[in-house]
Amino acid sequence: MSELFGLNYLTESEDSTTIATHSRLRGNYEHLPKIIDTLFKLAYFFGEQEDVETEMGQFQSFCFTSYTQAPYSFWIIFDLYAKGYYLEGVILFRHLLETFVQMRYFDIYPEKLKAHICDEKRVTFKCMFDEFSEGLYKRYYGKQLSEAAHGMLYKDIYRFERKSSSEARTRMGCEYNEDFATYLSNNMVALIFGYFNLFEKFYPNNTVSTDSEVSKSINEAKSWLEKYMAGHRRANPLSEQWYEHINRFIYY
Repeated sequence: MSELFGLNYLTESEDSTTIATHSRLRGNYEHLPKIIDTLFKLAYFFGEQEDVETEMGQFQSFCFTSYTQAPYSFWIIFDLYAKGYYLEGVILFRHLLETFVQMRYFDIYPEKLKAHICDEKRVTFKCMFDEFSEGLYKRYYGKQLSEAAHGMLYKDIYRFERKSSSEARTRMGCEYNEDFATYLSNNMVALIFGYFNLFEKFYPNNTVSTDSEVSKSINEAKSWLEKYMAGHRRANPLSEQWYEHINRFIYY
């Protein structure tokens, strides 16, 4: 009797998938760790903030915790993506996107934040998404990210491969999948850019300019992320509609 699948095979599959990921998507492996490392450093440069008793002060406090946590989550997504845990990476990405969309929305409506946080008058995510780009909530957030997180059919594509009505297989362990890997990478790149690009808007008194090395790292990070997105749009014209939506969030 052959040995049944278990953790021993799983860890072996993680290693082989990581090797394949780094080989096939070498640019990501070279640049994204450095970029996430730079994202950590933003926490040192928030600068003078508004009084926490004011609406803008409450908003900046909300963003403070979000910016401080985000690099940890991005790093875990990068690790999951490299090993082939695509569904798990997508679920965690959804959390970061929700956090970012809230920052974008309450930057415009800081007066609504306190009631939202205190659960007195919650603003729906559909309302937040539609503020910037109608359609993204239903086509992208709802049909993909939410279905993955809530155990609906979308999650199944990551574990089960159906080639036809009579031919299917279950993916046991981790294995490199170009479509899944680049889907997660494309999403992550756009959102990391958004976190960098909106920092100066959320914190106009930031002190990044006082550190030339960090300023240089931020500019290099944004440059590479934008080049990545431009390259993706050229290589995959079908992505154009998605960028039309997401750009309304990550640019201002």
